[in-house]
Amino acid sequence: MRSAKEVTIKPSSRILRILFRLPLVLYRIGLGNLMGMQILLTTIGRRTRRPHKVAVDIIKHDKTKDTYYISAAFGSRSD
Repeated sequence: MRSAKEVTIKPSSRILRILFRLPLVLYRIGLGNLMGMQILLTTIGRRTRRPHKVAVDIIKHDKTKDTYYISAAFGSRSD
């Protein structure tokens, strides 16, 4: 009996860039609610001082303290 080989299909960097930018585009055109439990976070670069926007997942919202618990939208592999 032969074992099946795993085939890994690596998408092109252009396709990945479009997919990773999709949440930001949806938020900018007012369709951020399509992304589910995510919010758009803006931070300032440490060296460049330029604003950077990133979508983050909402883990929990404590309404009594008005506190959001968030995590990286792409998990531990995000940079």
